[in-house]
Amino acid sequence: YIIKGVPPVVLLGNVEIALELFAKNEVILESEKKLKQEREKLENIIEGINAGTWEWNLETGEILINERWAEMLGYTVAEITPLNIDKYKLFMDSKDLKNSLELLEKHFREEITFYEYECKLKHKNGSEVWVNSKGKVIKRNFEGKPIVMFGINQEIMKQKQVEESLKKREEELSYMFKYAPLGIMKFNKQGIL
Repeated sequence: YIIKGVPPVVLLGNVEIALELFAKNEVILESEKKLKQEREKLENIIEGINAGTWEWNLETGEILINERWAEMLGYTVAEITPLNIDKYKLFMDSKDLKNSLELLEKHFREEITFYEYECKLKHKNGSEVWVNSKGKVIKRNFEGKPIVMFGINQEIMKQKQVEESLKKREEELSYMFKYAPLGIMKFNKQGIL
């Protein structure tokens, strides 16, 4: 085949048609090449930010995830799929689930542009993993009801450990200031009170 999907015999009869088909074929091939490049670019960005991706079909409840999403929780995609919203809820504690669902409802009603929530998810080994989940409804039906939502999960364990360490240090300092038997004075770099 000279032109994708067109047998050479068809082209022998009419040169004009053959040239037109050839030109259209070139446009299709160029579009396919650009689409492939864009897909690779997006895959590289997702890998570069170390994100787990999810696509939630709100009509069926089905959730499609990538390998990184599953890895964050100690699974492979094969182990955790098929994944649906009911199964996903099992990974969250009740407080996080309640707060998450409230934010989702606000997003579905278009009170907030994006869904974003930091929560703990249960790891396969029983530990908890902090993640920042972000997403947006991408498709709605003619009545405005959400149909499809896309998003990412990023592990934020290190951030949460730093936050906890700072909180603990703040509590220690607060306790020292409150119960120190002596007065405490704070000076700036110039030695001024």
